[in-house]
Amino acid sequence: MEDHGSLPEAADTSAEGRVARRRLLKHLFRIGLAHGALLLIGAAPAASTGVGGEPTLTLSPEPSPEFTEVVSEPIRSQLGLALVEMAYGDPERAAARAQAAAVPERVRIYIDTSGHGRRRASRLRKGARAALNEWNRSVPGSPFEEVSRLSQADVVVRFVDRIQSSGRRLAGKVSWKRTVRKSAGKATFSIRGSVQIANIRPNGRSMTTSEVKRAVAHELGHILGLRDTGDSSKLMGPVSARDTEIGEREKRALEELDRRAQAVMEMHTAVRFRSRVPTVFHFAELR
Repeated sequence: MEDHGSLPEAADTSAEGRVARRRLLKHLFRIGLAHGALLLIGAAPAASTGVGGEPTLTLSPEPSPEFTEVVSEPIRSQLGLALVEMAYGDPERAAARAQAAAVPERVRIYIDTSGHGRRRASRLRKGARAALNEWNRSVPGSPFEEVSRLSQADVVVRFVDRIQSSGRRLAGKVSWKRTVRKSAGKATFSIRGSVQIANIRPNGRSMTTSEVKRAVAHELGHILGLRDTGDSSKLMGPVSARDTEIGEREKRALEELDRRAQAVMEMHTAVRFRSRVPTVFHFAELR
């Protein structure tokens, strides 16, 4: 399996920006926030009132093992950057970052079986739909919706005979991008992605319906924010002949991810920060 995810990055690479970022790091350490921990943990902030009535930030309890082991690094980093923005006195940017990291509320999926015979296409579609249904039963809000037109889709699932990367045969491959754009004071979230699933195994036989389901469910896990594991008994591990259902670890990790992201977004509406520290990052999602 291969996952190529994309989240908005800092765009300021000037010498001025580098100096400002160094000032940011010094400021973060001065107020007792470890930058590396912010990026990797993505702890959710809680509001309290400091000296003189100024709001201050405190970290919520450390994340669970499921969160750090199962949620992908780009998603956790995005939550950490949201906390940096909040500490910098820009709750609107913090909320946008948190929204980009949260579990998507709706992802429209188009299942493309073109190029395959009617019988094979039916089996591929059956496996893909089983994966959608299983995720929708496991995640609150049932995030995946199958659409009948390619033009309606956020993510397209396609089936190809072989997928190869760096000399390795893969069961599936995904690329995705999350974007938050702000216009007229309103933030709009969008996600785009492409999923490729192998139609044929390395031994030359066709993937079974159960294997197709497992491969599609695995790649959709990346779309939701999960990372790979080397354990083939887990959904996010290598695809095997055994059907693997979505585990409690994955469910708890996604619940915690959403809870932490929602905490930042709710804090944005409750607290207005005043800060003497200048804003030094310019983010692509806020143009």
